[in-house]
Amino acid sequence: MKHPCFDKAHDYGRIHLPVAKKCNLGCNFCNRKYDCFNESRPGVTSRVLSPKEAVIKTIFYKENMENLSVVGISGPGDPLANIKETKTTLTILKKLYPELKLCLSTNGVNLLESIGWLSEIGVGYVTVTVNALIPEIAEKIYSFVVKDGRVYKGMEMAELLVELQKKGVEELVARGFKVKINTVCIPGINDNHVVDIGRFFRKLGISLFNVIPLIPVEGTVFWRKGLRKPPEKKEFLNIQTVLASEGLNVMTHCKTCRADAVGKLSGETEKNRSLIAVTSLNGEKVDSHFGSFKRLYLFDSFTGEFCGVRDIEGTYNSIFFNDFESLKSVLGVLKDCSVLVTKKVGGFPKCLLSELGISVIETGESVMATVSSLTSKSFLNSLSCFEYCGFGGIQ
Repeated sequence: MKHPCFDKAHDYGRIHLPVAKKCNLGCNFCNRKYDCFNESRPGVTSRVLSPKEAVIKTIFYKENMENLSVVGISGPGDPLANIKETKTTLTILKKLYPELKLCLSTNGVNLLESIGWLSEIGVGYVTVTVNALIPEIAEKIYSFVVKDGRVYKGMEMAELLVELQKKGVEELVARGFKVKINTVCIPGINDNHVVDIGRFFRKLGISLFNVIPLIPVEGTVFWRKGLRKPPEKKEFLNIQTVLASEGLNVMTHCKTCRADAVGKLSGETEKNRSLIAVTSLNGEKVDSHFGSFKRLYLFDSFTGEFCGVRDIEGTYNSIFFNDFESLKSVLGVLKDCSVLVTKKVGGFPKCLLSELGISVIETGESVMATVSSLTSKSFLNSLSCFEYCGFGGIQ
C-alpha cells in the first residue's frame, strides 16, 4: 500500500502537517501543549503551520527525501474541526503531487458531513480514534463535545459521540476508504472493552486496528485523578493477541506519532550529504538572498573542491504568488547539500533547512574565502553529526 501504517516493511515515509489548531472534543488524557520536541505522542507539535507553510514544508521534504509516499493531517487539534485549513492544504498538495497518498486522523465528531469532500479531493486513508462504544464508558473518557456550535457534556455528549463515530466509520468503509481505528487502552476504564471495540469494527470491514497504551501526560484530567500508568505490557500484548485471533489486522509497529512527524516509522536516516551550496550570481561573492537566488555554486564539503553550478527556474519568493510548482526546483537542488551559504534567509525556510540537516551560513563575503573557512578542520568539528551528516526530520 506504500503507507507506513498499513505496510510493516517500513520502506515508505510520511509527513504530518500540523495545520489543525482547534479541537472539538475534550479528551481526558490529552494535553496539546507545543514545543515538546523530544515527546512523541499525538497532539504535540513545535508550531502550528498555515496551509501555505505546510505546502512549502511538504515540497521541501518531497524534493529532498526518498520514498515519501504519504501526507497526512493529524493535529494538533482535529482536522475536521479545521476544515478550511485541512481542505486547502490537501487540495494544493494533491495537485502538486498526484502520486502522494492523502491521509488524516479524526475523532469522528464532524466525520459524516465531511466524507463527501474528503472523497472528492482524493483522501484515501482515514484514522478514527474510538475509545468506547458504550456511552457509560465514553462519559468517563471525555469532558465535552462541540457540535454545530453547541457544547455537549455528560451522558448526552457520550451518546452523541458514540453514534457519530459508529455511523462515520460505517460510511467510510461503504465509500471505499481505507480505515484504521485507534483505541487508547486506559486501565480501569476501557481496558476490558477494547476487544469488543475491535469486534464491532471488524464486522464493518475496517482495514486496520491499532491499540495505543495510555500515555500519562501531566496536566490532563486523568493525571489529576491519579490515572498515571499505562497498561501493563503483558495485559497490552494479550489484548493485541486476542484481537488478532478475532481476525483483525492489528497494527503492532505504531510509534504514537507527533502532529509534525516526518520520515519513516523505523527512524532510518537519509543518505549523508557532502556538498556546500553557495547562492551567487557569478561565483565571486555571496550576493544572492535565499528568497531570490537563481544559481548555486557547489563545493565538496571536505576538500573545498569546486563541483559545478546549478541553475533553477523560479525562486523561493514565487510562493507569494502561490506558484508552488516553481518551488520544486528551488528546493530540489539542495538534495545532496549539507551547508547552504547565502546572503540572507527568512526564519521559516531556515527552520526547514535545519530540519533537513542543512546548516545555514549568512554572509556577504567572497565565495572562495567563505568556502575555505567552512572546510577548515575547526568548522567541521563545530558541527554536530545531526547538523552535518544526518537527516533532521522529526521521528
